[in-house]
Amino acid sequence: MPYEREGPTGTPAAVPNALALALSQPHEELVPPLSTQALYQQRPDGTIDFKGELRRLSAELLFMFLELLKTVVEEPGRYAQPLTSVNVLLSNLVQLCNMLRPYQARGPLASWTLKRATALVLAALLLSAANEPVRLRSRSP
Repeated sequence: MPYEREGPTGTPAAVPNALALALSQPHEELVPPLSTQALYQQRPDGTIDFKGELRRLSAELLFMFLELLKTVVEEPGRYAQPLTSVNVLLSNLVQLCNMLRPYQARGPLASWTLKRATALVLAALLLSAANEPVRLRSRSP
């Protein structure tokens, strides 16, 4: 949908906040579907242990890469199957990283928002304290 440069009254039209637009879209639509076999495991509730699965797949990738090297050295003509396994593992690792990206983006955003809100509250408290009249205590002789 194209955005107008000026509103109906000649005032600049409101450009949607990119952050609000990005957060309003479900992150599942932002990650393309996996075109190979999914090797990562989902829990019954649909969540994924990203850290555990990335570690497991990374270790398996290292093993399969060493198997590929062994196959290329010992039997150069039979490299296709180990190479396919390495490609599937890499596709799964990339898919997991892409699925994790929205969660990683929300962490710093939430932290920044909390810091900003705290700073605004503190500034409001300081301003309200500055507007109160100063009361001096008189000393007793």
